[in-house]
Amino acid sequence: MRRLAALALVPLASASCGGGSNGGASTAAAGPPEGRAAYVAKADAMCARFQGAHPELARSIESLQGLTMDSPNVYAKLAKHYDLVRTVAREFEQDFTSIAPPAADRERIDELNKVNEEALDLLDDAVPALRAGRNPESTFEQYIQKLNAANQLAAAYGFEVCARNTVGGG
Repeated sequence: MRRLAALALVPLASASCGGGSNGGASTAAAGPPEGRAAYVAKADAMCARFQGAHPELARSIESLQGLTMDSPNVYAKLAKHYDLVRTVAREFEQDFTSIAPPAADRERIDELNKVNEEALDLLDDAVPALRAGRNPESTFEQYIQKLNAANQLAAAYGFEVCARNTVGGG
């Protein structure tokens, strides 16, 4: 469970970044679509601001340091933390989707947003399980896989800040 706590904020980083297999070699040969650099800069700036704007997330992660499966109230503490992560990530997701990507990149950004949404949906399953005193280990494994996929899409698109899953020290 310590690893789960360390990865708690990853969706915040990946919520705002895009990429995918569309626009691969042919786009690279012709250069990026007009407006991509400005879009990447705006989104990366938003990611950087957002990461610093939620000290409650850092405090929550700190409160989980040293937590083990034998710790008192471990499930309740993890449920509270991941509920906070979920709430803040959903807020960020709304902010990010308000930024219009270049028209030529809409499919790539939609793909990233879909993968990130799938990761957040997994938290919707994990938090109630934690509240019920169950370890949703397989759900968290899927969650981490989705976050890694979103980060790969983001990096392939050209994001820097948004492509790093280090918001919470992951």
